[in-house]
Amino acid sequence: KKVREYKKISTERMSEINKIHSYYLVAIENMDPSNLPAPVFVRGYVVQMAKLLNLNDKLIADSYMKAFKALTTS
Repeated sequence: KKVREYKKISTERMSEINKIHSYYLVAIENMDPSNLPAPVFVRGYVVQMAKLLNLNDKLIADSYMKAFKALTTS
């Protein structure tokens, strides 16, 4: 979220580019598993978001999914 805001890309704009509903983008940024689809989709969305922001998509996705799994298993 911080990188997206730093680069001045709104969730609506990111949604237009990646074809991911802004509802999911916000839920991903807020680490809100109750409003997200299956983990396989979440990982794909995170990869697409990271690529758009010119970040290391594998590193970001691995890190996010580790935190995501910790939230969903506790």
